[in-house]
Amino acid sequence: MTALGFLASIAAFGKYVEHKSLPIEPGLTFTSSVLKANEALTITVQNLKADAASYSFTIFLPALVGLGLWIYRFQSSGKMVRKGGLLAGWLFIAWTTLLVPNGLHCFAGLAILYVLVHVAWPSVSAQRNLPPKPPRPPKPTEGSAPAAAAAT
Repeated sequence: MTALGFLASIAAFGKYVEHKSLPIEPGLTFTSSVLKANEALTITVQNLKADAASYSFTIFLPALVGLGLWIYRFQSSGKMVRKGGLLAGWLFIAWTTLLVPNGLHCFAGLAILYVLVHVAWPSVSAQRNLPPKPPRPPKPTEGSAPAAAAAT
């Protein structure tokens, strides 16, 4: 039941954040350390679109490292490498979702996927492997208990 509550809270948080976005300020503000009198400050600025400047190939490198760790852990026989590679792979992929601008939706979806894969799915599969529930014993009839006590 706790896992379902966690999933519901993540989904509600994702719906809340879905309509929120980080505003991009149209103006620029520069701050600098204190300069001596008559000392020049030079700034180089490039005029790029916000979406083109935000995405690059390097943002997705941690996800490639995470996928590489997952592939390596399947080829390894060490228990520590298998467990650690699983966790490190998830961490690198989660890091990638946080590097993407407005990537909180992706992070929330990844958290839900993690809970489904590592909590809900093993729980459901364990429940399916349980033996069937035994039938209820018949209700005792009225008079059978004193008769059994008298017979002994």
